[in-house]
Amino acid sequence: MLPTDAPSRDGLLVKSPAKMDGRDDMADDQRALNAHLSAMARAAVIVASAMALALGLLAVVWLLARPLALLFAAVVIASALAPAAEWMERRSPRPLAILATYAAVVLVFGVVLWRVVPPLGAQAGQIAANMPELAGEAETLV
Repeated sequence: MLPTDAPSRDGLLVKSPAKMDGRDDMADDQRALNAHLSAMARAAVIVASAMALALGLLAVVWLLARPLALLFAAVVIASALAPAAEWMERRSPRPLAILATYAAVVLVFGVVLWRVVPPLGAQAGQIAANMPELAGEAETLV
């Protein structure tokens, strides 16, 4: 009598008398099915958790996009103005040097706008006044 299934001389499995009725095979099949379903459930939980984490990170990035962009711009501007502030710092206290550097940048930006915006406004007015003629010319070209 064999205690478990064992291969015979011709390579086929020989069942022990305890397994002849088939009940143990069904229990083995049920255990295998339960293990498979358990593995699938674990995989589904892992995938769902990963998706929830990804969506959460996306929401955090969406909410923090503007503040992070402003912080990045501030760091870039401060880094660009650091050499000028350090040069001014040799001649005056640090807070005054930084204030003078930012004031100079604002002044230059304002002068550029003051010199560029009025001519752009005048040109926009000329385009608005000539719009009917320009539209007629565009129709002849098409």
